[in-house]
Amino acid sequence: MNHWQVHLLLASFCVFSVLGQSSDGTTMSGGNTASAGGKYQPLPLHIPPFNVSDYSGINDDEQCMLYLEGLSVVVMDNLDKSNLKFAQIDIRAGDAEWDYAKDDVLCPTNFTQGPYKFTIRLKTTRELNGNSTDDSKTPAIRIASGTSFSFTISLNTTLDLFWKLGGAIVGSDPLQVQGLKDPFSTAGTMVAKSRVFSLETAGINGVYGRGWACSLTQAFWFNTGTDHYFIGIMLYNTQIQLTGINSTADANCKGCHYFMQQVDDCVGTFSPGSWMGIISALVMVAGLMFGYVMLQSVQTIDLFDDPKHKQIVINVRE
Repeated sequence: MNHWQVHLLLASFCVFSVLGQSSDGTTMSGGNTASAGGKYQPLPLHIPPFNVSDYSGINDDEQCMLYLEGLSVVVMDNLDKSNLKFAQIDIRAGDAEWDYAKDDVLCPTNFTQGPYKFTIRLKTTRELNGNSTDDSKTPAIRIASGTSFSFTISLNTTLDLFWKLGGAIVGSDPLQVQGLKDPFSTAGTMVAKSRVFSLETAGINGVYGRGWACSLTQAFWFNTGTDHYFIGIMLYNTQIQLTGINSTADANCKGCHYFMQQVDDCVGTFSPGSWMGIISALVMVAGLMFGYVMLQSVQTIDLFDDPKHKQIVINVRE
């Protein structure tokens, strides 16, 4: 796990919300329990699954879509608040497959009638191990091969045409992570349950009429039934668009679905890396300018360089 990812996880953990409630105060219940088609597709995931022959009855008039290349699953032990422990498993293409069931996507016809909902269903295709921040060599947690899990994210809308992540609910087949090494081994098999922390720090929010993309979101956390063990999920290389994916107005591409070019990124124009580069460049330029000004202000003594000036005679006794 990279050092900057640890900072993201710490930021996600800092804000606490009421157990089992969404950011708008509504009580969260179980996720979508509709049966999936069982025709798993390789990552990346895109739902609704337009133009995927294994799924029928897809509404081509849907106006919202989610694209996802993978996940990062994080387990946190906060028994010692001054020394939090993390372990992470990255799920990428080749590590898992996705499935789709009817009503996994909810796209309201009116933006203000939200929320929008996307249910993500995955099944691992091989055993996945993850290391802790303290030891990058010995696996600390594991997700078994063939593990199926699902969760639903809800995007709440506002009257001023903004939207944000307002709910995260585990499905009837919750994510299970096995602890292999202390301090995670003492928890045995950890099962994601109800959400326990605020979703504000996940940084998933956007503007109606524009797409939203992120290389790696911050984590949203779930309780495991144990006081100090929590499971977090971070979305990897994802893009969400709530309107305008249907090209009915495009005479050259009837039935096509695509993301628009106007996309906002979760990392702002001035990211921490950008600021580091800008400040470093300014310090170097300031140093060069200071040196140049100092050199320009140096005045040499020209008394010995003027041949017309009276020479200074120094008597040296032998």
